[in-house]
Amino acid sequence: MPGLLTPDRSEAAGTNRPSAEKRRMHLRSLRLIIILLLGTVPSGCGQIARAIVDSPAVVAGIHQARGMSYEGKGDWVDAIAEYTAALKAEPNNPLVLEQRGNCYVATRAFDLALRDYETGLRAAPQGAADERLRSSLWRGLAEAHGYKGDVRLMWSDFDQAIKADPRDAGNYLMRGAQYEHRGNKRAALSDYSEAIVLWPSLEPAYVERGVVHDDLGERAMAVSDYTRALAIKPNDANALNDRCFSLSVVGHDLAKALNDCTASLGLSSIPAARFYPLTSRALTYLKLHRYHDALADANAALQIAPRDPDSHYLRGKAEIALGDVADGKRDIGEAEILGKQRVSYYRSYGLK
Repeated sequence: MPGLLTPDRSEAAGTNRPSAEKRRMHLRSLRLIIILLLGTVPSGCGQIARAIVDSPAVVAGIHQARGMSYEGKGDWVDAIAEYTAALKAEPNNPLVLEQRGNCYVATRAFDLALRDYETGLRAAPQGAADERLRSSLWRGLAEAHGYKGDVRLMWSDFDQAIKADPRDAGNYLMRGAQYEHRGNKRAALSDYSEAIVLWPSLEPAYVERGVVHDDLGERAMAVSDYTRALAIKPNDANALNDRCFSLSVVGHDLAKALNDCTASLGLSSIPAARFYPLTSRALTYLKLHRYHDALADANAALQIAPRDPDSHYLRGKAEIALGDVADGKRDIGEAEILGKQRVSYYRSYGLK
């Protein structure tokens, strides 16, 4: 899904990547469907088996399962088609409406998402056992309203989501992302911390809390959060990159920083994903006085994003260190044109 909830790095002082896309913590449930193979059942059971297969609940469950498979692969269009087929067989199923709404959000069809979440809330059971589903539907509404810029409704929806299920960690994770995006860093920290209290192994909450600590200049706390995230999910490329960057900024344990960035690059196969660890590692190489390596990484980053101010600045510093003063000054000048604030951040990191 497009990362709409958090600013990109050009707006954040502390980090060298956009915040990881917020993974919605909506509850997923998959119906377990057992279908008897016709011809392998005792005589007289064939009609029963056919009746089971043809029943609306089973047909809906089959389409729902297919939709979840497509959704897991990021194939939003096919997922929407399957969820729509499920709803044709079993109209107003609140869980399927929530799932289709999630896919509409992913495709930026926010009005359709709002319709599904609202319909799901009207259809959702009101018992205590269904509070998580209602909470998730309210959270979906909050997300869609946030994307549309309806901030007042978004905050109200989050309040309703938390009221429906105060122990749903996903509500705090998503609301924290909105606080972070809107510059309320302390409120974001509070919500991420509450999410962790409710779900201690919720790895994205540690990563996002680390990003906020980085933005606030609280590097040690950021590194601690990234380390805790990596204890849960050792191959999280974002957490590895973030820890590399934080360690490099303070110039502490540069060998570990280098290992982290290199590991992050190894886990990132597409150019856009490789871009941030390349610039982080370029910074690490500069701190290690490995200027040829820093130059190579900055060049590689600029091949992916030719107008990135960070990469121009890092390349300029490497060029000057290698004696190519004219090209280095040219790159630094270009960086100041493209992102003067970013240049000031790097100077505060010790790259004068």
